[in-house]
Amino acid sequence: MSHLKRAISLCGNQTAFAARLTQALKARGITDRVISQQIVSYWCKSASGLPSTYCIDVEEMLNFQVTKHELRPDVFGDKPYVPISESANSVSAPV
Repeated sequence: MSHLKRAISLCGNQTAFAARLTQALKARGITDRVISQQIVSYWCKSASGLPSTYCIDVEEMLNFQVTKHELRPDVFGDKPYVPISESANSVSAPV
């Protein structure tokens, strides 16, 4: 199952996914875009999948159950960037 299809299934179906994404866009003040079930179906069939402009919205509306890195690794990379200073701080010293 693709990550986009997993995101859709977390919403229930393509229609519910489209409605939630439209609502997320409106919450950000983007009121001129309405996502339809038909466009979601097109994204599922296209080689590139979900447009990268919507990945962060999907990531946030699903509480990071599907990440932008999973949805579009060609744009965002295959894993989150962790600065060296943060990763060094997270390693505990031997006791």
